[in-house]
Amino acid sequence: MKAVQFPEQTAILTAPNCHDLPVFSDGEIVVSKWMPSKEDLVKINNGEGIYLLIVSGHSQPPVNLLVGSPFISQEDANTPTETENKEQA
Repeated sequence: MKAVQFPEQTAILTAPNCHDLPVFSDGEIVVSKWMPSKEDLVKINNGEGIYLLIVSGHSQPPVNLLVGSPFISQEDANTPTETENKEQA
């Protein structure tokens, strides 16, 4: 998996011995976007799980993994696209 830039990002987090991490932050949540490599996709498609590692000590903060943009409202996500409307016609 590789962290990638995205239009909504507001900052890039840096730390010694780490890759830069593009993020969106509004002071309450921090969002980063990750893209799987071709090798990752093969493993996922063969049933391999996705693991989340937090480098912070003995505890883990609340986290959420999801597929798709969290910046699309639920209403927009449920609205058929123009292509979907044409396919239904």
